[in-house]
Amino acid sequence: MVREPLAILDENLTVLKVNQAFRELFKVNDGETEGRRIYELGSGQWNDRRLRVLLDDVLPNHNSFDDYEVEQTFPGGIGTRTMALSGKRIERGHEQNALILLSVRDVTPVSRGDGDSRRRRPADAAGGDGGPSGN
Repeated sequence: MVREPLAILDENLTVLKVNQAFRELFKVNDGETEGRRIYELGSGQWNDRRLRVLLDDVLPNHNSFDDYEVEQTFPGGIGTRTMALSGKRIERGHEQNALILLSVRDVTPVSRGDGDSRRRRPADAAGGDGGPSGN
C-alpha cells in the first residue's frame, strides 16, 4: 500500500480516484470524493485560491508544485490541520488526456510536551531532532 494520501484529478479538477491513505486521513469514502471537483470536497477546505491557480497550471503548462501548505479545519473529527500539497502531471497514451497526481502530507505542528512546537519533518520520523547539527 502507498502510505502517502493521493488523488488523481482530470483536466476539470474532478477527482477520478483516491487511495486508501487519502480515505483514511480525511475519513471519506469513494462516493464522497470520486466524480466531484476537488473544490467541492468536504465543506470547502479545498477551495483555496492559490491551490486553484497551482492546479490550473499543471496540465496546460506542464508545471508541477511541491509542498504548498494549507491550514484548514476538516470535518469528521479531523480538526485543524496543516497539509503540504504537491501536484504533478501524469502523462498517459498519446490519445488520452494527461492527469494530475495530487499528494498530501500532514505537516501540522506537533508539540513535544516541552513547549516546543514544530512541523513534522523527515528527521522527526527518523528520530532526529531536526535542529542544528552543532557544526
